[in-house]
Amino acid sequence: MRLDDVVKLIKGPKGTTVRLQLLPAKTGVNGPSQEVLLVRDKIKLEDQAAKKEVINYPMQGRSVKLGVISLPSFYMDYEAYQKGDPNYRSTTRDVKKLIGELKAENVDGIVMDLRNNGGGSLPEAVDLTGLFIKDGPVVQVKNSASKVEVLPDEDKEVFMQVLWLC
Repeated sequence: MRLDDVVKLIKGPKGTTVRLQLLPAKTGVNGPSQEVLLVRDKIKLEDQAAKKEVINYPMQGRSVKLGVISLPSFYMDYEAYQKGDPNYRSTTRDVKKLIGELKAENVDGIVMDLRNNGGGSLPEAVDLTGLFIKDGPVVQVKNSASKVEVLPDEDKEVFMQVLWLC
């Protein structure tokens, strides 16, 4: 199933229960499924929102001032976005704001920490990548029919140039 379709099925009124049937990777599609019950609730984006910190890092005999943006998930407040709220929260918007703040603090470089990122909104992951590249494919998604869909960066603007990747 497409991720958007799965999300539509999982969403519902707060306090109601949703049942998910999962096929464990160990046993594959022919193995027994497991049922997980979840009670729907409002998700607070602040818990998974991008955060910044400035650290002094020793490098080649001197101290450099690094801005670190920790990004535990890719998120978007779909409800606020659909209502037309101009201040809706999203990964891309929050990271742009944090980069601006770090630039104002005169950091020597910025590091994006994705080590504990559990995923989330695929469109936000694509949009975030678009901040750093001019164009091109960002991710490929294979659906249940093995059809591959390429999701490109559609925004030609480069918000910040990437100088070093590791």
